[in-house]
Amino acid sequence: MRIYKGGHLSDKPMSDHAIYSVIIRRYKEAGLESLTPHDLRKSFATLLLENGEDIFTVQELMGHDSVDTTRKYDKRGEKNSRKAIKALPL
Repeated sequence: MRIYKGGHLSDKPMSDHAIYSVIIRRYKEAGLESLTPHDLRKSFATLLLENGEDIFTVQELMGHDSVDTTRKYDKRGEKNSRKAIKALPL
């Protein structure tokens, strides 16, 4: 369901171009220099992992054949690894 500026509704899905236009407008509003579809995929995977989803669920959602490919999308970094180690009950 789409909601137009005037508030009326439509059952038609948004077109690829409309989605792209929204994304471009928002990244410019955020002051980013550039944005690619690949950036969005990396952010999607990283946010899922940051929110506690396991890597196999993220692999499935990303459509990867191998979990090794999914690991390449994980941009949480070393800070997250240190946090996980500190959380161990030692």
